[in-house]
Amino acid sequence: MTRIAITLASALALTGCVTQLPESDYHHIATRVAQASICKREQLMSVNQFNHYVVFQTQGYPSQYLYDQAKLGNMVQASLAQAGATVVGEADRPVMELTCADLATVADRVGARMQPSVVAPQNPVYTPKNTNCITNYGYTTCSTY
Repeated sequence: MTRIAITLASALALTGCVTQLPESDYHHIATRVAQASICKREQLMSVNQFNHYVVFQTQGYPSQYLYDQAKLGNMVQASLAQAGATVVGEADRPVMELTCADLATVADRVGARMQPSVVAPQNPVYTPKNTNCITNYGYTTCSTY
């Protein structure tokens, strides 16, 4: 499967349909993920919003380009480590709230597009209604129907 994806990406690159992810975008993605992690830590963004945002930044957006996943991953990890050491002061809080609101809005939009990909079962799932348990000689067995 990976070979097919690489072959397809190579073929598209040769035809000019796919370009290389610009170097500056690696830095921008890492910076945005770090900002989102600070927002999550400061509780200005929910965990779900953070997850949607990070998936979009590290997988969704770059997937339209040829890019080095290891390089992006290393840059993101480095920026997350730096963000972990960043302290948000009271003077920085209003700017951080605006930045986090923007990131949360993007996360909500991206998350809304991601949700339909979860397929609901076509038939209702059977949920057991009754449970009977019997204890014989110190061993308990239960059956649910």
